[in-house]
Amino acid sequence: YGGSGYGLLALVRAGEVMQQQNQLEGWLMRLEELGRAGEREKAVTRWARAAALMRAGRGEEAERVVGEGSGGEVAPQAGGYVMALRAGIENARGRFGEAERLAREAVTACEAKNFGLDEALFQLGRALVMQKKWGEANEVYGRLLKECVIPNAEVNAIALLDRAESLMELEETDEVVGLCDEALRLRPRFAIAARAVLMKGDAMMRRNEYQKAAQYYKRAVTLYGRMREYAIPAYRGLITAYTKLGLTEEAGATRAQFKQRYPDATE
Repeated sequence: YGGSGYGLLALVRAGEVMQQQNQLEGWLMRLEELGRAGEREKAVTRWARAAALMRAGRGEEAERVVGEGSGGEVAPQAGGYVMALRAGIENARGRFGEAERLAREAVTACEAKNFGLDEALFQLGRALVMQKKWGEANEVYGRLLKECVIPNAEVNAIALLDRAESLMELEETDEVVGLCDEALRLRPRFAIAARAVLMKGDAMMRRNEYQKAAQYYKRAVTLYGRMREYAIPAYRGLITAYTKLGLTEEAGATRAQFKQRYPDATE
C-alpha cells in the first residue's frame, strides 16, 4: 500500500470486516507486523489500529495507540481523513465538543482533497447528536446520506437512526419509520435493531397513533426485553400506549412484568 491515503482507507475497511467476523484481536496483531516494514508503514498501520479500536468503542485504547512514539506521516491526501478518525476517537471518549471541532475541520480538508468525506460527516453528525444539536445534525446526516457511499453497514445504519432521531426531536416524524426500516434492513440484529424498533414506537406515540405505537413497543419488549438500555423505555412506552387506548388490564400486566424484570427502574 506504500503509505498512500487509499492504503490507509483499505486497512480501515479491512478492520471493519475483521471486527464483524470477531477477529479484531488477530487483525490488530497483523497490523503491528505490517507496521515494521518502514516509517511510513508504521504511521499508516498505527492509524488503522486506532480506527479499529475506535469502531469497537475502545476509545481509550485508540487514543493510546495514536500517541505511540514517532514515525512517518500518512500521505497528505489522507490528512482530513486522519482528522476525522481523531474526531471519532473523541466521540468514543465522550468528548463531543472537541469531536465536533475536529470533525468540522476534517470536513473542510476532506472536501479539498475529495477523500474521506463520509467519515468526516459521520463523526460530525455523531458529535452533534450527542450534544442534542438536532437541526445541525439533521442537515449533516442529510448530506452524508445523499452525497456519500457508506460501505460499512453498521455506520450506515447508525447514520440513518441518528437522522431519524434528529427529525423526531424536530417534530418532523414523516420520514422516521422509513429511516428506521432502512436501518433494520442493513443491521437487523442487536442494539441497532432494538433502537430502530423503539424509535418507531416513539414516532407513532408523537403522532398520537397509539395502536401502532403499542405494536412497536410490544415488539421491542418481546425481542429486546433483556437489553436494559432499550427495554426500559420500551416498557414505559407500552404502558403509556395501553393507557391511552384504555386497555387498563394490558397496562397493568405490562407494569407488573416491568417491575419484576427491572425492580430498580421507575415507571
